Amino acid sequence: MTGKRCFFILISFFLMVTFSSVVMAVPSPPVMSVIVSDIRVTITWSEVGGATGYFFSYAPSPYTGPGSIITVDMGTANMLSAVLSPGDAFYSAVQAQDASGLSVFSNIEEIKIAEQRKKDYFLTRILV
Repeated sequence: MTGKRCFFILISFFLMVTFSSVVMAVPSPPVMSVIVSDIRVTITWSEVGGATGYFFSYAPSPYTGPGSIITVDMGTANMLSAVLSPGDAFYSAVQAQDASGLSVFSNIEEIKIAEQRKKDYFLTRILV
């Protein structure tokens, strides 16, 4: 190999390694918190520096496979509140997005809404 060709190959390799590590740097995952109050669920997640948006994903519990995962583009919001039905159960997680792509999933949390007990009504006859 000539000196110029060897130098060109070394510089090309150096630039490839340098820029591939920059391009592949995806954002850190957010940290998600879940609060369940009766049938209302409030989900919040930490803001990730440089993130341009977030994606909220959920799937039924018990998990039935990748086809059951629903992902919602949350824009720049970092909270979600919803009223669910008694007995509902889901797994949920959040991802951050920036110009380089999506983060890995945040912590995955299982959300369970308690079954409502049937109210028992008794008619009591009072004898006098």
